[in-house]
Amino acid sequence: MMKLSTGALITALGWMVSSTAVVGAVAFAMVWQSVFDFGGAYPPELVYFLLWPLLAFGAIITYSGARTLHRPILLLFSLSSVAIMLITLQYMPCFPIERCLVVP
Repeated sequence: MMKLSTGALITALGWMVSSTAVVGAVAFAMVWQSVFDFGGAYPPELVYFLLWPLLAFGAIITYSGARTLHRPILLLFSLSSVAIMLITLQYMPCFPIERCLVVP
């Protein structure tokens, strides 16, 4: 039977938290774009901004696990998660802080 180390479990937990934030950001961008195209109510911007602390928490957990395993390359998942969340910002029709005017 394979024995998992504490560092591997901590790293996997950090990856799961980071991936939850990324999935939430992609879903938020999809809903935002759908509302912009077809009308409806915009989701609150606070949802998107609360995903960043979740991503930071996942990155901290991943960093702790990577240090335990002495493998800094494991942080690439968290760095790519940040890149994906920044890319989702460009698919929003306007900045999340300001309200968009949708002309019918």
